[in-house]
Amino acid sequence: MIDGQLLHETLNSNHIPESWILSQLKARGKKLEDVFYAVKGSNGQLYVDDYKDNIRHPVDVE
Repeated sequence: MIDGQLLHETLNSNHIPESWILSQLKARGKKLEDVFYAVKGSNGQLYVDDYKDNIRHPVDVE
């Protein structure tokens, strides 16, 4: 997902149902329009970058 839009080709090629993403977002109290970027990690977790995440610099520092 990028910029609140699901990338259906990517979902299909990785066998990720749209319903799974939507349920993950719902469990976090989020909607598609709240999300700038999301990715499913190799551990099966969904990682989400919100539009309103208060990041002051474009590059996160670990």
